[in-house]
Amino acid sequence: MTIQEPAVDLSQPRPDEKRRFPVFTKRHTTTATVLALLAWTVAVFDYGLFGTLLPAMQQEFGWSATRRTPSTRGSRSAPLSSASASVPSSTGSAAAKA
Repeated sequence: MTIQEPAVDLSQPRPDEKRRFPVFTKRHTTTATVLALLAWTVAVFDYGLFGTLLPAMQQEFGWSATRRTPSTRGSRSAPLSSASASVPSSTGSAAAKA
């Protein structure tokens, strides 16, 4: 498939002017359909495994929450789970003593 003009003309066509859309062959349509089906299949598998099955396995086997280490993707952040950060400290806080 080739493009005749580098830019798309969005102006109103003249009464005697006929514009043509690009021609899509059966091969182009089949290729796009197969790629879309493959992408959909991968997305459904990904959701089924990591969206529902993995958390259920984590609970069943008693696995701890995932932690991001400094070597993971160059990140230097703390653990993804903020459970330890939400626990109030029993020392030092005036509000905790009151």
